[in-house]
Amino acid sequence: MKIDELWIGLIMRWGLWLSVFIVALGGSWYLMENGLQFIQYGAFQVPHFQWGEFFKFTPEHVIEWGLFILVMTQVLRVFFTLFLFMERKEGFFVIITFFILVVMIYSLFWR
Repeated sequence: MKIDELWIGLIMRWGLWLSVFIVALGGSWYLMENGLQFIQYGAFQVPHFQWGEFFKFTPEHVIEWGLFILVMTQVLRVFFTLFLFMERKEGFFVIITFFILVVMIYSLFWR
């Protein structure tokens, strides 16, 4: 299969729209359950991400899935761009793109 800019553009477009749909779905669900609660901004804390809780089916986790798909869309874009440069035999860009891909994957798991 030949990889070109059209496929990379389609991956970006579909990944973005899928992510928007999932985040909107989770956000709407969250607002239906918690929309009338009073928010105490002084006690606001960002929850720490844990893989074990990633697969729960709650509004917060649906939103996290949408954001995860958004990030993974970018990783896939760089991954397919790497193969595009390999197909075109552009060694300099292969090295740079590979380095960017390694940094992106490392940053997903680094704490």
